[in-house]
Amino acid sequence: MTVAAKQVTECTACQPGFFCPSENVEPQECPPGAYCPYDSSQPVLCPKGTYNPRNKSMSLAECQGCLAGYFCNLTGLGNVVAFGSKYLCPLGSYCPSGNGLKPIPCLAGTYFDNGTLGNESVSKNLATSINSC
Repeated sequence: MTVAAKQVTECTACQPGFFCPSENVEPQECPPGAYCPYDSSQPVLCPKGTYNPRNKSMSLAECQGCLAGYFCNLTGLGNVVAFGSKYLCPLGSYCPSGNGLKPIPCLAGTYFDNGTLGNESVSKNLATSINSC
């Protein structure tokens, strides 16, 4: 026998890390790139300049400043590393940690050209692109 709620006080608030869209029976896990505080009806996207690779996040504090060597110019970014070169700081610029809105061009008279974007080179790019061109 199915039991139905008879009044609004029988409905349970959605817990942090989950969201409860209207007319949905079960809470949904908060996706990467967002957070879901207590009583959420939809995920709140992490702001530009941040990313969040985890699901079930509960607060804005879980949105991290963009990684050094990457730029995070959109809201709601999940794992920027998983996108390959899409958010990797381009040659001729640098992207310091936490300053992820857009790549910063190298100063006149300097450049950064570290070759290919293979796995080993990506690590080298991240290490050297933090403060140098």
